[in-house]
Amino acid sequence: MVDRPDEIKDYRPNYCNRCGEDLSGRPAVLLGSRQSVEIPPIRPFIVQHNVYGKVCSCGHCNETDFPENVTAPINYGSGIQALASYFHTRQYLPYERMKELFKDIMGVSMSSGTLRNMIYRMATKAQPYYSEIKNRIQSSASVGSDETSVKVNGNKHWMWTWQSNGLTFITHSDNRGFATIEEHFKDGLPHSVLQHDRYACRFKTKVAAHQICLVHLLRDLQYLNDLYKNKCRWVLDFRQLIEKAIG
Repeated sequence: MVDRPDEIKDYRPNYCNRCGEDLSGRPAVLLGSRQSVEIPPIRPFIVQHNVYGKVCSCGHCNETDFPENVTAPINYGSGIQALASYFHTRQYLPYERMKELFKDIMGVSMSSGTLRNMIYRMATKAQPYYSEIKNRIQSSASVGSDETSVKVNGNKHWMWTWQSNGLTFITHSDNRGFATIEEHFKDGLPHSVLQHDRYACRFKTKVAAHQICLVHLLRDLQYLNDLYKNKCRWVLDFRQLIEKAIG
């Protein structure tokens, strides 16, 4: 519960439940409080930008400029742009569903094309940070990497990931071969221990060393253990060693 609620509603008895006497003039004693959390009504917040001109005593007319991001009679502010990018990139909403959400919940009408252009502009602004993440991962001492399939217009594509302790670089490709690694890390990861699942093209990457994913090793050891029904001692010992290393 919060100390300063936005609204307080008091419920006082106005008559006696036994005899019916009027209690409206009697003092009330607070017996307890409960709070409910609400979302306030969402409506568009319109900001009008006016530019003016002033004539100096020398005769020169001085005019102010509109803000850099206000380029048309009607514009969508940074809050809407950020929210659209969040819905698209983090919540994976397609353009049509985002269009419905903005209209039905927030009262803001936009076309799918407007949303697409908005997200494209935001992605362009983020490009320097995206590149910096890749550069920092490339110089990291330890990097984990993996790829997973994804459908794009009904076709099988791939999302590739490289991750250090503090950063994650994700990219999309229409192939699962070494060409994708070479495109983004043409010089490899020369300072890194690369952790992966033994996928063949990973071994082509120029790195300081390779480390096989411990979870994949545990999976293989579990298979051997099931195959030999707990009778292979080195499998049990190796599995215990990896579990201790992870723990």
